[in-house]
Amino acid sequence: MKSLDRMLLADVRRMWRQGLAISTLLACGIAVFVMSNTTMKSLSWSQQSYYHDGHFADLFVQLVRAPNHIADRVAAIDGVQRVQPRVVRRVLLNIPEMVEPASCQLVSIEGDQSDSINRVFLRKGRLPNDSERAEVVVSELFAESHGFQPGDHVEAIIGQRYERLRIVGIGLSAEYVYVVQPGMLVTDDRRSGVLWMSRRQMEAAFSMEGAFNDLAIQLRSFASVPKVIEQIDTLTKPYGGTGAFDRGDQPSHRRVSDELYQLRTMAYVLPTIFLAVSAFLFNIVFSRLVQQQKEQIATLRAFGYLPREIAGHYIKMVTLLVGVGAIAGLAGGLWLSDWMLTQYARFFRFPTMTSLFASGSTGVAILIGFGTALLGTFSAIRQASRLVPAEAMRPESPKEFHGLWAERLGLSRWMTPITRMIVRRIETNRVPTTLSVLGMSLGLAILVLGSFMEDTVDYVIELEFQKSQRHDAMLTFNEARSESAIDDARHLPGVTKVEPFRSVPVRMRFGRKTYRLAIMGLEPQPELFRVLDENEIPLELPEGGGLILSKKLAEILGVQLGDTIAVEILEGDRPTRQVKGV
Repeated sequence: MKSLDRMLLADVRRMWRQGLAISTLLACGIAVFVMSNTTMKSLSWSQQSYYHDGHFADLFVQLVRAPNHIADRVAAIDGVQRVQPRVVRRVLLNIPEMVEPASCQLVSIEGDQSDSINRVFLRKGRLPNDSERAEVVVSELFAESHGFQPGDHVEAIIGQRYERLRIVGIGLSAEYVYVVQPGMLVTDDRRSGVLWMSRRQMEAAFSMEGAFNDLAIQLRSFASVPKVIEQIDTLTKPYGGTGAFDRGDQPSHRRVSDELYQLRTMAYVLPTIFLAVSAFLFNIVFSRLVQQQKEQIATLRAFGYLPREIAGHYIKMVTLLVGVGAIAGLAGGLWLSDWMLTQYARFFRFPTMTSLFASGSTGVAILIGFGTALLGTFSAIRQASRLVPAEAMRPESPKEFHGLWAERLGLSRWMTPITRMIVRRIETNRVPTTLSVLGMSLGLAILVLGSFMEDTVDYVIELEFQKSQRHDAMLTFNEARSESAIDDARHLPGVTKVEPFRSVPVRMRFGRKTYRLAIMGLEPQPELFRVLDENEIPLELPEGGGLILSKKLAEILGVQLGDTIAVEILEGDRPTRQVKGV
């Protein structure tokens, strides 16, 4: 064994604690990078495969009621490949074990689903028969939360009357990967789900014979989405169309896409912090190691060892530490990725959750880890390789000393001798001290970042549900109701206060920017649903007209206080109003 190799083994045995700490930190950065990229690749692949196999629609249109020939006219638009007219209604279910009713989206389907847009994948059972009046397929997550199986029955209010529905199948659809109840922030599979029923039976139940109130549209590859949407809106406007929208505004797709975006952010932010801390530690440890081994390096140089051999010795040590960290990080990242996919499967239901290994990202992670380590040890390795034997054997010359800054400022008189020694040590070793402080700062940043999400969620919950939305329950209707409904709600048992609100779907335009959302109309001085400013002070709503926009919405549209925004109301006659932001 060569002398340098024996020296390497001796150094590893002597500094195994520091090496283990650095390798562990490096492994954490690589593990997070591998986990995020592998999970992101697996989710993205599962999503795209599901969308392709399930014929997920490109555009969606919601109407009040339109005759079937309108769907044929939409299909004739240049760029439209296929159109699927449907009847979609929200219904309430009476489930014995629940005090409150569950709310489900009831969607019509055709008999043959093999080539249907937003096709239903059966997990169990069969599809509903056109000849049977009350047969449905239930979404899988909703069925699992209630223990439903094919052959079970559930009561629902359909067409203002009770119906006893027979569950004949359990299925999935690319349109409902993530199902959330209207007005809710997160999914609740006990309260919200999807039911699929034969279109013929839904038309009879809701008096929609020869008509539809929902369109799912697939486009050709060359289609211009804005032009197609404009033509569809022109056709459907007389029939209560609320405006066509693409996948970007489809609730399920948007939630999954947002999650992939967060994973992409995680893949770069957290590993960067871990790798930066490890680079500082590499620099500190190897700088001290070279200083301690100056005499050994000088002896080796005197015996004829070349500078590149000395540098290679320390590079081998760096490679060994990086290799240990890379193996541990790779194993940890793959395990964490499997665990993350298991958690996502609880919320995002795909027919198959394909686990794919992001080999390219893993190679990049290891190379970045090795590059980070070399960057941190570069100055120390260069110093070791450039040492001249005669110079290395001499004791280090004392550093030039000009007096402490504390002495120059006259503060040393209040310092004890030990304190002066500490201050002198810090001032005469500025670079190592700065790197040590930065390393500790980044380590503290990791701890803060770990608890940031929990604290943020707690703050949002307190702000939203104790200071802003202070009501105990929210009652929503499928259609606008008269003020008599307010009196009816006020006289319900246990109700002490009622505040009405009106929610209207709109499309806002400012310059070239547009955004689709819903405007909430509240009381001038609401108490149960308050709008707060950045200081958490309730705002008084303008009675003479005007809009209060959230800060984020104002950034998206690029509006300032006092700007006039074009607001297109997406219901009724769909008027457009010019409203000033206040």
